[in-house]
Amino acid sequence: MVKQVAYGKLRDVLASLGYTPEDVENGAVIFRNPRRHLMIILRKLADDQLVRPIDMLSIRKTLVGDGVIEDDNDEFDSLFLIRKGDRLVWTDPKTRKESKVTAAAGESDGLVVVKQNGALVPCPVDQVRRIKRAAAAGRK
Repeated sequence: MVKQVAYGKLRDVLASLGYTPEDVENGAVIFRNPRRHLMIILRKLADDQLVRPIDMLSIRKTLVGDGVIEDDNDEFDSLFLIRKGDRLVWTDPKTRKESKVTAAAGESDGLVVVKQNGALVPCPVDQVRRIKRAAAAGRK
């Protein structure tokens, strides 16, 4: 299982799966998907705060139980980690220009090697975002 996930990253992943957050009283947030039956309830965190492992387990079980993902740790982990072959958008930190790239290797220690114009370039993972996968969106 993914060891550490920041709340901002979790929110982005859930949004890519069709879940929208709704703040509720007592500092909680409910993530709902109008095409699904189950909800995800978490305490609201700052984007850079880490989600507790028990909450990640609960989220995984909810996504499996509602048919969003298969009951497979690798599939759940792939929602958060960049893997070889993933299509990405890289944002140049100096110019803010975006370029489409492909991961030439999986994410490791906060870095991913990307292939850009035929060259292999190491890149911090916070400078890339994955292009939404069609497989996750196509599930019933």
